[in-house]
Amino acid sequence: MADRMGVLRPAPRLTLLLARRIAETTSGNSAFLLVFLRAARRAGLDLRLVFAPRRSFGNKPWASVHPAFFDLGAVVDWPGALRFGRLYVSPSPLVWSRFAGRLMQEGLRRAGLKLCRWTKVHSALGDPLGRREAARLAQAADREPTDLVVAEYSPLGPVLQHLRRPARTGVFIHDLFSLRAEAFLAQGRRPDYTLMTLEQEAELVAHADALFFASANERDRLRRLIPHARSVWVRPEIPRHPLAPREGPARCVFLGTRHAGNADAMAHLIDDIWPLVRQRRPDAELWIAGSTCRDLTPQ
Repeated sequence: MADRMGVLRPAPRLTLLLARRIAETTSGNSAFLLVFLRAARRAGLDLRLVFAPRRSFGNKPWASVHPAFFDLGAVVDWPGALRFGRLYVSPSPLVWSRFAGRLMQEGLRRAGLKLCRWTKVHSALGDPLGRREAARLAQAADREPTDLVVAEYSPLGPVLQHLRRPARTGVFIHDLFSLRAEAFLAQGRRPDYTLMTLEQEAELVAHADALFFASANERDRLRRLIPHARSVWVRPEIPRHPLAPREGPARCVFLGTRHAGNADAMAHLIDDIWPLVRQRRPDAELWIAGSTCRDLTPQ
């Protein structure tokens, strides 16, 4: 990139902090992340992905990064991991012991044995990193100069306070854990992660300069608690699928798992959008599939 004097300048850089696996792109989580990163690339930013040393492995001591992220030109930095091509292996005994515990839990489940409290699987995705791992992740982010450091998910927000290099900071939110918990509790179920309120979640990201949201509904719920931070809605990308010729009425399919975001989207589609479609195409059919069907009210 050259300035007005023709002097070459390095492109601005986005450093993204992650604490989960991104080996596939079929889930909503990874799809939202790719939309965000593609928008950053279109804005001219170079991409660097920095993983939490232990938390990012989840329940397995090895992980890979989907080629779609490399296709965007992203550079991957996984502190402490051993790399074999695009495979990353953890040398941490804690990660391997967690893997052994998960194998035991899965063995008990397949044997049909009831899981007691200490064998139930707890998702750590909603928990902030421990002090040492948060400091190590921040140190890894600081190794390279950057213009914008963005943490994925609110629990990584506190890591931004450990940064020493001056940079703008942000948090990319494509699932508010507090709102997801509200949906679980309303259905009489308890989430598999640590419960938090919307106010507690706002505290996790209170030090960010900007908040990026995949959901406009979540943006509107959170930004009133953090008025000093800029709130940006990252609009979804609408895939263009060729229409297959078929006889009969036009058909729309809504597919989703059961959680708060999909429930809101389904309600918006049914109450606000579909009546407009039916005005133009009275014969159109709406098909809803997946576990989100449980939230449908019989008509």
